[in-house]
Amino acid sequence: FYDFGTEHDPAFGEHCHPNCDCGRFLEIGNSVFMEYLKGEDGSFGPLPKKNVDFGGGLERIAAAQAKTPDVFQTSAFAPIIDEIESLSAAHYQDPEKQRSFRIIADHLRGAVFMVGDGVLPANTEAGYVLRRIIRRAVRHMDVLGMEVGTLHEVAHKIVDEFQGAYPELNNYRTAIEGVLKEEEARFRETLARGLREFEKLAIHNEISGADAFTLFTTYGFPVEMTPEVAAERGIPVDTEGFHHEFARHQELSRQ
Repeated sequence: FYDFGTEHDPAFGEHCHPNCDCGRFLEIGNSVFMEYLKGEDGSFGPLPKKNVDFGGGLERIAAAQAKTPDVFQTSAFAPIIDEIESLSAAHYQDPEKQRSFRIIADHLRGAVFMVGDGVLPANTEAGYVLRRIIRRAVRHMDVLGMEVGTLHEVAHKIVDEFQGAYPELNNYRTAIEGVLKEEEARFRETLARGLREFEKLAIHNEISGADAFTLFTTYGFPVEMTPEVAAERGIPVDTEGFHHEFARHQELSRQ
């Protein structure tokens, strides 16, 4: 653990400790001592060659080295955050906007590397993960007031920052830009339809499980976006009801 020496927040308990969530301590790594061999019968015996494995988080170690508990202020993310700031009407230090900055920076960095590895947006497997993180980044673009169609500019900055260590990224710069432009445009059409329907449902001051399921299946509104948009309007969502509807849908599909 690294101790940043910040003042303890009593909201997280009377006493501070290394595993406290107040932000003073950050776990930057751990040591795993491997010394036993488990037999097929469940018994344990000594491992012929004992060893210690160290697992460390690169960005967390960088945060400790930079004396900041915020990994998004390290050199791994700061240039990306700065680029988003230049393309938006918001500032990273604004506590109400910080979450959106972090989501865009984190998700888009992942998307750049996925497309660079040949993954394309799809409705299944890795392609579905890529589609969801791009679309979530688009959603938070709007929260920050970024101009439509500028997501790929952040991607260029990511390629610029990482091509020194990953030179192959530059070879896919045009492909990455094309994928992001196309997925953003496609999602904005889906988002517009979904938001119109959401507003109709929101007049009841709650979103039922059936409503959330309809938004997802009929209008393509992302599962994680319904509670986010509802929270912004102070409207509760019956997530348990949604999962029930989804499970029933899956069972019907299997039949």
